[in-house]
Amino acid sequence: MRSKPIFHVDVFCQAALFGNALAVIVADEDLQADHMQRIANWLNLSETTFAWPDQDGAGYALRIFTPMRELPFAGHPSIGSAFALHNAGLLDPDRTHYTQRCGAGNLHILRDGLRFTVAAPNARITQYDAAARIALEAACGAKISSELALCDNGAKWAVCEFASVSQLLSMQPDLAALAAWNLQHHNLGLAAFALDVEQGTLEARCFVPIDGIPEDPVTGSGNAAIAAFMHAQGYFDAHDAAKPHSRTPMPRSYLARQGRAIGRDGYLHLQVALDGRVSVGGESKLISRGELLI
Repeated sequence: MRSKPIFHVDVFCQAALFGNALAVIVADEDLQADHMQRIANWLNLSETTFAWPDQDGAGYALRIFTPMRELPFAGHPSIGSAFALHNAGLLDPDRTHYTQRCGAGNLHILRDGLRFTVAAPNARITQYDAAARIALEAACGAKISSELALCDNGAKWAVCEFASVSQLLSMQPDLAALAAWNLQHHNLGLAAFALDVEQGTLEARCFVPIDGIPEDPVTGSGNAAIAAFMHAQGYFDAHDAAKPHSRTPMPRSYLARQGRAIGRDGYLHLQVALDGRVSVGGESKLISRGELLI
């Protein structure tokens, strides 16, 4: 088997080694899914991607793997893969718009300098019942301050708000109980958030124990699911001229932070359109490049 270029990228970071690590592999045409999964399991990052760049540099095909499964969409692999391919000269440097073809369909990637933004798939949102809420509160050891919903944007996230940033950052879920809850309620993990309304910012934590990821450092799909949830719940209404009486005055363009509870400090730029479409973007840094020899 021919050697393949591999890039290690830190995604959603302002300083290197504070974001979320990603391995990006420029793949052979004949690379099989079971071998990709084995590589992702061995690398043991939250995600590993395999990319096939177009010859004209207008886009690329992408497959995304956690250590345990393939995902149709994930945010930090989309942002980090676009950055790595651009950095390696495999995307047209004169373009600012690219197409990512992945399990969730053809996604629009925008480049502004070295910041990349992905238009997330539209989320399908359904509410959990009171029993699910009570069981999740027991697993988290904390009360939920919002509705509890399943937000499926290619990754299936349970989404809910907690009362304050300090409560969210100090929360220590029972990961075995949370994994059992995730399996019972048919989701990938928990995307929990709290608002700093005065600053117009959001703090997020995402837990994926069923995939061997106790807490993901910085999560694009999780934050996109949170944004879709907030749109559905009316969090942005105070910033819409036709809806001046909102319960929570959050802007439709805001900054999310994630990772501080585990020694990281990631930054994500979220934009929520009036129709609920979500875009998520951020900066990345190249940490290493080399060859995969198997």
